[in-house]
Amino acid sequence: MQRFTDFEFGVPWVMGFFHADWTHSGDTPAEVVANHFAEEDDREVLAVRRDALTLLDGLAPEAVGALWSAGAEYLPGTAPAEWTAWTRTVVALCDARLSAVMDPVALSGADLEDGRDQEEAVVAEIAGLSFLAADVRDALTACARRGTPDLAFRILLRVLRNAPGAWLAPDRYARMEAIGTALHLGEFVVDSVRYLVDDEPPPDPPTERFTDGDFGMSGLMRAFAPDGGATAPVAVVRDLLSEASDPRAVLAVRRDAQALLDYLPGRTSEVLWCAGTGLGPGFFAGDDPARASGKAWLRTVVAECDARLSGLDVPPLDGGDLVGGGARNGPATRELGEFAAVLDPETAQALTDCAWLYAPELALRLLLRTLVRTRTPLTAGQYELLAARAAACLHGPRLLADVRRLVPENAEG
Repeated sequence: MQRFTDFEFGVPWVMGFFHADWTHSGDTPAEVVANHFAEEDDREVLAVRRDALTLLDGLAPEAVGALWSAGAEYLPGTAPAEWTAWTRTVVALCDARLSAVMDPVALSGADLEDGRDQEEAVVAEIAGLSFLAADVRDALTACARRGTPDLAFRILLRVLRNAPGAWLAPDRYARMEAIGTALHLGEFVVDSVRYLVDDEPPPDPPTERFTDGDFGMSGLMRAFAPDGGATAPVAVVRDLLSEASDPRAVLAVRRDAQALLDYLPGRTSEVLWCAGTGLGPGFFAGDDPARASGKAWLRTVVAECDARLSGLDVPPLDGGDLVGGGARNGPATRELGEFAAVLDPETAQALTDCAWLYAPELALRLLLRTLVRTRTPLTAGQYELLAARAAACLHGPRLLADVRRLVPENAEG
């Protein structure tokens, strides 16, 4: 028996729509799905509907959310109710697409495979993948037990392609191929994770940065007084860089400055600089080539870093010092945007743009610097959320010391 397609299908196929550039296919998630459905075979839509109903009928909302979150890179949604509502939306989109069919077809044969005889084999493979988050493993297991092993296995294959640190030993991949054969999956379904096969697991992820305090552009901003001071700005940069005993501190400043230069408009960089330093727009003086604009100032900072590093044999940043929080990380960007909303709208937008267009990690440091400079009060709950985001980016406790002071005594969450 053969399936109607040799490729990924059903809900895992829909999860694959939501990659970094998903908005090129539609303005909303529902529009993206509808646009894909309009171009596909009826059986493709029927398979999605079948999978989505299996999730709704057999799994708790938390499990449904864990699977969508792990399987789709950038799909919006956070609360369990949102994910179940989204799954119902997918079913409704299937119904809308199929309602226009004059001569409807039905799934049959291998396309109705539920894989019940493979349940224990699928559950065993899920349990052995320790690099997956515990809630994802639990949700996949629930899908195999209370949904269908066939759907759980196909979602597992999609999740593996997104999971940090994922790898498959050759014998595990061989077992997964056998499961795929038993489920009558097409040639390219299990094959989609073949690239993860290796004899040895990848190195452990980094756990720390070169410093547990502030660094990079947010650290540089600390050196500038709101009144501008008497020292020329370039001299301030030069002095700070010359005092850095660890060349990685200079590399971190350069990396941030180059990123802002490459990824953000000049005006956005100006807003971020003024927000983090307290300096006014007059800092960018048209008669001074070193700081005639945001772009000019960033080029100046990069040049000063290069001058400081000239003649030194400095290895590049690596490991934890490259953790950026995930390019175009929707959940991280939304969370940062919610915190930034307490600031003026232009600054809030600049921080959100920094998170989305470059990296949430740099946006978080710039947000923390701005919150400290403006002495913006935080609740204990807000501080804990910021601390959790900082920990995920491998930031050390000294970075958060000033932020902790923004929580009034006896403040509640």
